[in-house]
Amino acid sequence: MRPFLRAKVIFFNLSFIMIVRAKELVDDGTIQCIKAAHGDPNRVHELNYHCKDDLTVFYGHDYAAMEGLLAGEDGWLSGFPAVLPKQCRRLQNACFAKDVDAAIAAQNNI
Repeated sequence: MRPFLRAKVIFFNLSFIMIVRAKELVDDGTIQCIKAAHGDPNRVHELNYHCKDDLTVFYGHDYAAMEGLLAGEDGWLSGFPAVLPKQCRRLQNACFAKDVDAAIAAQNNI
């Protein structure tokens, strides 16, 4: 079983919680996974910076998935992957490989 499937609490949208408070909730074991559905990929970067490997972060927005993936999210949960799974998988794989040119090409194919 993957670690994110054993999460105690998954926040759907973290925009109402300050990053500092999210870190406190991660540090005390309250949350282990977040679906960041706010649309701002910078929040993914901030969560990864402050919470490091103690938090699994999924980006939950369609419009800046490439940016969120390149910012270090662990996965992508939104509408496009359900409708265009092959195209979205290409984008995700390119981003995980840090191949920006391939990611841009994949993004342009969605």
